[in-house]
Amino acid sequence: MHNNFNTFIDSLDKTSLNKKLLRDVLFTLPLVSIRFNPNKNIPLEALNLKIKNNIPWSSNGYYLETKPIYYLDPYWHNGVYYVQDASSLFLEHIISHLKKKQPLNIVLDLCAAPGGKTQIIANSLPESLIVANELIPNRNTILVENCVKLGADNIVITQNTANQFAELNNFFDLIIYDAPCSGSGLFRKMPEAIQEWSLGNVQNCVYRQKDIFKNIFGSLKEEGYIVYSTCSFSKEENEDQVEWITENYQVEIMEIPIENTWNIHVCINQDNKIVGYHFLPYLLDGEGFFICVFQKKQVENTPKLKEKNLDTINLLEEKILYDNIQDMEKLNTFKHQDTIYLIKTFYEKQIKQLSYYLYLKRIGIEVGQVIRNDFIPAHHLLMNSSIKLKKISSMEFEYSNIIKYLHKDKLEIDLPTNGWYIVTYKTLQIGWIKVIGGNRINNYYPTQWKIRS
Repeated sequence: MHNNFNTFIDSLDKTSLNKKLLRDVLFTLPLVSIRFNPNKNIPLEALNLKIKNNIPWSSNGYYLETKPIYYLDPYWHNGVYYVQDASSLFLEHIISHLKKKQPLNIVLDLCAAPGGKTQIIANSLPESLIVANELIPNRNTILVENCVKLGADNIVITQNTANQFAELNNFFDLIIYDAPCSGSGLFRKMPEAIQEWSLGNVQNCVYRQKDIFKNIFGSLKEEGYIVYSTCSFSKEENEDQVEWITENYQVEIMEIPIENTWNIHVCINQDNKIVGYHFLPYLLDGEGFFICVFQKKQVENTPKLKEKNLDTINLLEEKILYDNIQDMEKLNTFKHQDTIYLIKTFYEKQIKQLSYYLYLKRIGIEVGQVIRNDFIPAHHLLMNSSIKLKKISSMEFEYSNIIKYLHKDKLEIDLPTNGWYIVTYKTLQIGWIKVIGGNRINNYYPTQWKIRS
């Protein structure tokens, strides 16, 4: 590993990086930071976290003094906060700047897993339609989990290759392209990644980054924005890629206002023009990260996009939903793969277009299924604070039983009457249980999310 690390250091561009400082800092302990989810209506003070100070470029980002055991914290399971590196939270600042210039109604998070960027977008643009895409199945599963815990109602999760987006001409106002990279910016956080790094892998990533960009560029609207980022220190994956994009596409690099006290390294080309922004761990409290923003100036043909109708719910399903959910008349319902979903935005036409060209895994809020006249509610219903349920009782658990519930162990509780109950902890809705005959309880916390340690 030592020889591999030396090869990595030697490969870096010494004109833009201080190799000695970088070498030294990569052998220090990584920082711990979180992004707080304001949509949960939980005060920050309720969290049992030792907050050190706020992250200056994020309104909801905080550094922690110590690393807690997240999986033993009900607030983490409820999506009240998400563990995320401080550098990547700069995306929030970028979106805040761009949305002042023009509407960002439809957004693509192309390489979305594990979901931290999608959460930033959803919190920053609550009225926009967000397409969160992840091709790799096991990573897509993690993306689903983190989007559900966020509780947003405006996310469509897809599982497609970049070239499948090529036919969606002039569709997106904003594309977040967190490119697959060699990952050197995360060496301090994940030292084992050093063993996988090589010069050949850097070149493979460069090729993939260009190929993906070629496929998605046409789906961006004229005057739309594309945010390109990597967690790499390599010039080939960052500044050189920006140069390639500006030489081959009609784009304008956008300048993002920053404070000098943030110590973000601004990359400048030979013409003294801004290329992008480097987050260097020897200058600031965060891991290695590069990001830049392009505005598209290229005119594309705009053929009429085809649509695929969404399945509607039947009369029985409609009655069951009205019996269980308040204000149903304000919500748009449909079925997808035998599951009922709600979408509270005005993007039905765009969802039909997406459905024609892409594989849609989840749309909006998952409500549940009706099986043999019995309503099986989804976990997502409890994560969205704006959805109000009728006639469903809650069951308050102490901490020890909450951990057992999240572990899917046997619960030590007095059984109430048969039926569905919402498991709560303090003010949090944690999940569903169903009390059935024979003094039995069915725990409906998603098995793949349970505590395994």
